[in-house]
Amino acid sequence: MTVLARCAIATVFVLPLGHAAAQAGIMSGEDPIGICEPAKADPVYRLKLAECTGYIVGVADTFDCSNKTLGYTWDSTRFRNQRKLVDGVVGWLHMHPNVLHYQASGLVASALSGSYPCPANVASQ
Repeated sequence: MTVLARCAIATVFVLPLGHAAAQAGIMSGEDPIGICEPAKADPVYRLKLAECTGYIVGVADTFDCSNKTLGYTWDSTRFRNQRKLVDGVVGWLHMHPNVLHYQASGLVASALSGSYPCPANVASQ
């Protein structure tokens, strides 16, 4: 098989992945619920759980008590377990159905800020 043929075949498989990645930046609050709570019979069940964890932990990694994102802070030093962190965010999303039309990253930031507030002496700086 020629190099050109290999490149053409690789392009066919890579282009759809690029489209999915582009959509991740515009997720609404409903999207994490869908990927964080897939049906057990879903053929990509584990993949969705991994995507969910990656998304929430990825947003969490963008800010802390000294670096705000979208106006929010959170005490990342109290974070000990990824599963509990994800469950807490998904629980928060379920408790706030009226805001699920907003961008998911801001909702994750709000959930973390409410669940893991910064100490008063650090938050005021």
